[in-house]
Amino acid sequence: MKNQEIKIALICFDNPFLKPSEGGKKAMMTRIKSLLQIDGIKLDVYLHNKIQEGFSDKININSAKIETIKQYKMNTIINSLISKYPICVKKRYVSECVNTLSKMHYDIAIYEGEQVSAYRIENKVNAKHHILYMHDIESIYRKELASTHNKLIYKYANYLEAYRFKNIEKKIEYLFDQIWFISRDECEDFSKKITKKNKCIYIPLPTLEVAEQVVVNNSHNILYVGDLTIRNNLLSLKWFIDNIFNKIQIEFEDVSLNIVGRINDKDKKILNNSKIHIFGYVDNLSFFYNNAAFVICPILYGAGVKVKTLDALGRGQIVLTNKKGTEGTTLEHGKHLVASDEIKELIDYSIGILNNRNDYIHLAKNGLDFIKENHRISNQAKIIDRQIRI
Repeated sequence: MKNQEIKIALICFDNPFLKPSEGGKKAMMTRIKSLLQIDGIKLDVYLHNKIQEGFSDKININSAKIETIKQYKMNTIINSLISKYPICVKKRYVSECVNTLSKMHYDIAIYEGEQVSAYRIENKVNAKHHILYMHDIESIYRKELASTHNKLIYKYANYLEAYRFKNIEKKIEYLFDQIWFISRDECEDFSKKITKKNKCIYIPLPTLEVAEQVVVNNSHNILYVGDLTIRNNLLSLKWFIDNIFNKIQIEFEDVSLNIVGRINDKDKKILNNSKIHIFGYVDNLSFFYNNAAFVICPILYGAGVKVKTLDALGRGQIVLTNKKGTEGTTLEHGKHLVASDEIKELIDYSIGILNNRNDYIHLAKNGLDFIKENHRISNQAKIIDRQIRI
C-alpha cells in the first residue's frame, strides 16, 4: 500500500464531536486529525453516541479525505445485560452499524478501543488489515474501578466486566494485524504475553492544545480539570483535598482551588469549602489554565496514560501529580513536573510554588518542550503513516 490510495474505516466507541470533551473523546479526535494529515487516504468515520447526548447536527470538521461520517445511537443497558461481551461492548455493537460495515470494503479498519472489538470478533468488517487502538488495557482498568467501590454489587459488576475483557484480550493477537498503545508500559507488558511481539506499537498520545510558551503569573489559584462523574477522579481529588489542600490553605489565606469539569450536585456539597470554587463543565479552559499557579492531577486509580497530565503540560503549566499520573510515559519527576506519592513532598512543593513560582517555572518549560517533542498530532501522524504502509 506504499503508493496507492488507502481506504480506512475508523470505528469509534464514542463521538468526539459531542460535548463534553472527555479524555477518550479527545484521544479519538487526535486520531481523526492525524489521519487527515496523511497523504493518499480516504476515511470513513463510524461514531457511537450515548443516548443522552443525542446526535451532532453539524460535524465541525471539513476535509476532502473524509467520505462519510456516520452516527449510531448505542444500545440500551437493558438489552446488554446478558451477553458474552462486556456491557459497554454490547452497547456499541449496533445492528445498523453492523449492516453498514458488512457492505463496505476497506484496506484498513482501525478499532478505537476494546469497546468496539465485537465488530472484529463477529467478522463484520471487510478489511484487508485490522488494527486495534488500545486506549488502555480494559481488564486492568475495570479491576481498578472495582477497587473504588464499597458496595458489593458495583465491585462484582466491574470484576465481571474485567473477566469478560480478559477473554477478549486473549483473542486480540489472532484477530488484529497491529495493536497500537498510548501507554509505553502497557505496550511492553502486552507484548510479553503474545507470540508476535512486533504487533505491539507504541504511539505517544497527542494533546489537542499546545501552547507557544509557558504560563507566567503570580496567582495563588490551584487548578483541577477532570470529569468528577467518574468515581476514581472524585476519590482522587478528595484525597488531594483531605491530605494536601487542607494543609496548604492554612499557610495561605488567599489560596483557592478551582475545579473545572462535570460534577453531580451531591458531590458539589461533599467538596464544599470557602476556598474551593466549582465551575462545572466549560468549553474554553484557557482562562483557567492561564490564571493558575499550578495544575493538580491527583490519580489513585486507572490504566493507560492520564490525558489530564499531558493536557496540563501542553498548556505550559506547572503540574503536580503522583507517580500514577505519569504511567505509560517517560515523564520524570523533578525535571518535567512534580510526581510523588509522598504527601509531605507534595505539600512542600505546593507551598514552594505558591511562595515563589519562578523557582519552579523550569518544570513548566521542560514539560512543554517534552510535549512538543513527543506528543504533537504531527508526531502521531508520522507514526501512523509509517504503520499503515507496512
